[in-house]
Formats: sequence, C-alpha cells, structure tokens
Amino acid sequence: MLPALPKSGLWAMIWITMVTTLTPVSCRTLTMHAYDTSEPSPQPILQFPLVFRTQRVGIQRILQHPTTKTHFPKMTLTTWVYLKSYCRFEGNEKCSILSRLNEEGVPQTPTIYLGSDGRIVFAGQLISGPSNLVLSGFTLPLEQWVSIQLNIYKLDIIITVRNREAQQLGIMTFTFDHMLSLDYGKYDWNFGGDLWHFSIEGALGLTDVYVNQHVDPNRIRWPTPTHSMFFLGSGPSETCKVMRFNLYRILKNFDGTQEQMKFENEKDESYFEDTVRRVGDQLLQQAYPLIEQGRVIEGYKLLSQAECYHSINGSYTKAVLSAPDRTPDGSSYINGAINGHVLSDLALAFRHRFDTGSNGIPADCELALVYYERLAIEAHETINNATLKDVWAETVILSSEKQLFDQEGEQGTIHRKNVQLSLEGDVEAQKRLGAQHRWGTHGREKNLELAYRYFQEAADQGDQMAIHEAAIMKITGHGTKQDKQRGLEMLLKNAEAGFVASLGGLGWFHSEFEGDYEKAIEYYKKGVEANDKNSIYSLGMMYAKPDLAGGPRFREALEMFERAASMGHLAAVLEAASLHKYMPHYIHYINCSLHVTI
Repeated sequence: MLPALPKSGLWAMIWITMVTTLTPVSCRTLTMHAYDTSEPSPQPILQFPLVFRTQRVGIQRILQHPTTKTHFPKMTLTTWVYLKSYCRFEGNEKCSILSRLNEEGVPQTPTIYLGSDGRIVFAGQLISGPSNLVLSGFTLPLEQWVSIQLNIYKLDIIITVRNREAQQLGIMTFTFDHMLSLDYGKYDWNFGGDLWHFSIEGALGLTDVYVNQHVDPNRIRWPTPTHSMFFLGSGPSETCKVMRFNLYRILKNFDGTQEQMKFENEKDESYFEDTVRRVGDQLLQQAYPLIEQGRVIEGYKLLSQAECYHSINGSYTKAVLSAPDRTPDGSSYINGAINGHVLSDLALAFRHRFDTGSNGIPADCELALVYYERLAIEAHETINNATLKDVWAETVILSSEKQLFDQEGEQGTIHRKNVQLSLEGDVEAQKRLGAQHRWGTHGREKNLELAYRYFQEAADQGDQMAIHEAAIMKITGHGTKQDKQRGLEMLLKNAEAGFVASLGGLGWFHSEFEGDYEKAIEYYKKGVEANDKNSIYSLGMMYAKPDLAGGPRFREALEMFERAASMGHLAAVLEAASLHKYMPHYIHYINCSLHVTI
C-alpha cells in the first residue's frame, strides 16, 4: 500500500526527490520530441460523464492495443475532470483520477492522483528503480470542467491543463533519470477510486487513450459545446440569472442593475441562497398537480424554473419527464447525482444498464455498476448510523427532536388528534398509529401490542393494508398470540381481493415458515406481474438462495434486484451492488463483464 505522505525509508527518498527536482515551468523548459504527424486514433474510455463522491469506487477498462509492453513508451491520454472539492481526508491525502496498481498497491505507468491542495500528482514505474512521483506546480480549479492531457515519450512527461475554451491553465514537464516502463495490458486502467485511495469528489468526462501515439494537444478529440458534461460548471443560464436577480430585487427592495447585485456578508448571502431553494421547492410543489392532471408542458416549465432556483428534486423530476427536445442529454440526472440525490443515482444506474441511448444516456453496464456500488455503500452507512430516534423518508420530518416530540409525543397535538380520530373509527389514523407504535417512530416507544390493536381495528373495517399488517403480526406472534394458520387465511383472502402486497406476504410465509421455495416463487411471480417492488425484490432473494433446488440463479436474481432498485427499493440496491462486487464470475450471464473491452 502506498502511503499518503511518506515520512521515512525509500518512499521518503522518492518524495524528497520529487519535491526538490521538480521546478516551476517558468524556470525550466523541456523540449519534447516531435509530435506524431499521422492522424490521431483515440480509444474511447468514457463518452458520458461519470459522477464520483469520494469513495473507494471506480470503473475499470481494458484497452485494445498492438503491443503488451514497450521499453520506449509513447502514449497520450486525455480526460476531462470536474471537481467539487479537493481531497482532504484524514490519513488519505491523495485521491485517484487514474490508478494502475500492482498487487502490492504500487503505482504503475501512468497513474494520476489529485493532492489535498488541488495539485496533480503523476506516478510512473521506471524500468530500473522504484516508482516515482512528480507534483505539479499549479492547482486545478473547482466547479468547472478542465481537460488534462498527459503525453509520455521515453524519459519525458508533459501534462497540459486547459479549460473548455481551450485556454491553457497550467503545464507540467519532467524528465526522469531512467526510461518509464509502460505495459498497456498487465495492469487495469482504473478510473476513480480503488482499494487504496478514494475517488475525487466530482466527475470524470470525455476520456481517451492514444496507444503508442504522441499527439499534439491541438489535435486531440475535443468535445462539442453542447456535450452533456458541460451542463455542470456552466453556471446558470441567462434566464435563470434574471429570475434570481428579480428575487434579489424583491427581497432587498433594490433598484440597481444585475451587475450591482452584492451581499453585505456571508450570512446575508446564505440567507438569500436559502430563500432561493425555498422558492424552488414551492415551484416544484406547484408543478406536481399540473403533471398529475396531464398538463405536462405547464408542469415542465415550472420544473425548469424550480431547477433555476436550485431544487434538486425539481431537476430530477424534470429529467424523468424529459424528451430529447426538452433537455440536454441526461444533464438533470447528472446535476442531481453530483449533489448527492439518491434517485438521480438510481436513474442513471438503471438507464446505463437498460437504456438504448434514446434519451442521450448511453447503455454502459460498467457505469451502472459504479452507481449501484456507491448507493450500496451509502445505504450501509445510513443503516449503520441509524437509531430509533431517526426520522425516515416516509415520516413527517421536522427541524429538531424537541419540535418533533412537541407535535408527535404522547402529549403532542398531532398524536392526540390521531388518537381522537382512531376512537371515532378513522381508518387512516388507526393505521398511522399502528405503524408508529410498531416501529417506534414519531416520538413514541415501540409497542407491538398497541400496534397490533390499531391494525386490527382498521382491519375489522375492511382496510386491506391493515388486514395485511395484522396478518403478518399474527403469523410472527408480534404483539398478539401467534396463529400462523389464521394469518395465512387472512393473507389468502386479502390477495384474492386484489391486495398485491399480500401476494408477497404469501411468498414470504411459504419460504420462511414452510420451507416451500417453489410455492414461494409462485406467489412472488404473481406479485412481480403486478409490478409490486417488494415482490420483485423478494423473488430476487429467492433466486439467490444457496439451497435453492438446482443451485442459486444469480442472473435472474440480479435482474430482479436491479428492477426493484430502479423503483427505489433500498435493500434491492444493496443486493444488486453486492452481487456485482462479490460474484463477478456470474456477471457474464447478463452481458456485463466487470472488465469491458473497448
């Protein structure tokens, strides 16, 4: 494993050499060998932006190459990078853009890191001697796309950084004492994080490798101004700027021009940005009823305005409704993903996995795997950090525990209202109280007996959800005397009456209490036909069972998990990522190898 900042031994010698021998480009000029005159022929690595959020998650590619290893290396690599922040993690002061590591984690040629101060770190393996590190003398900018071009020729490297207007932002040159060793095929080309390093926080865009080519920076493939990655970092449109300025004028009673718009201090600016987001959320709420009424064009306009006001949910909903003539290629999903919006991650994963590219998001299973694995990591962290006092997505979210208790605790106004309504026979209040006592949410202690009582009261009035919940509690004996046969009868009757969730309940009963996997699969399939996400997930779990007759059926399991994950099923996200990560030898069954030849 490569230390973040070597302090002793051989690595310290390398680091000292790196720092002391590299001089600013203004003081040192390197004469590179003449560029190739033949037409450049790139091998595409990434054609669509890939979002990273500082995790040990990356994407691996294998090159088509004419030679395996050369002692006279010549190559060109270009990648576009968008950074939200620099790499400042305790104990890990470099994050990875491209890593090519051997089994011990020692970097091979070429490896590119980003330092904690925003400078590029190049690592390469020499033909004789250890790996060497070279640190750039300039810092990459935040929140804008920049092109990084690496040229390698024998002893020499040159790294050129330019913005989208092709203006040079920095250049780094270095000549090693020995020839660089470059093996195109022996080590993976891993973009993003790896076992030793976190990925950047941001995104990688259009990426090409020119094998055995020394390409002039002016002749590399350059993206068009409308490329989907440029949606990030382009700043608000003129329309959005005008809308934000008009809000500023109203809040400040301001009569000046847009150029004169300013804030007194950080608190003043923070208050304005909070107001902007609130307005965005209000516009989003206004858009929903229009969409439900079929007035999609009107709703879409409000969603576009909500996006201008920094509503991530508005941006996501706009992407869901988008047609090719309405939005840049998948840009709203990318905007959501880079801001941590889970549904945007799921949408990108699903579309990369199954889409034909009609909406501008290319089918690329490897990109889908990155999103699924990241979602799995974040979901595990959420679950591990959760407590009984946590408020989940399906509950009323209030700003503080005290406010929550005041309104939802045993003496709270909302709780008292629900109790009164339940006594009057209000089914919805009974179900709310049943769920809250069952899981211990909304300021109350977990009380299974009380939960069962409320569910049974609603079930006695014929509510199918309450019948389902009461049946499950009878089967398990939670909150009432266990009666598996009576619970089974309730589920059967409820399913026959058309309550889809009870089909899944029947599958669960036959799997967990009867050990009849075939019968369980039969019921789960009925739920799948009705598009019930819990049945879809549960069928995947059945297919993945190691004691299933004939052995586990991982291909079908993965298909079910991915389908349920695309519907927002959290556990399905975990299972899909787990299969991808820990059972790679089964992935070829769905034409998605962990190493895609490009």
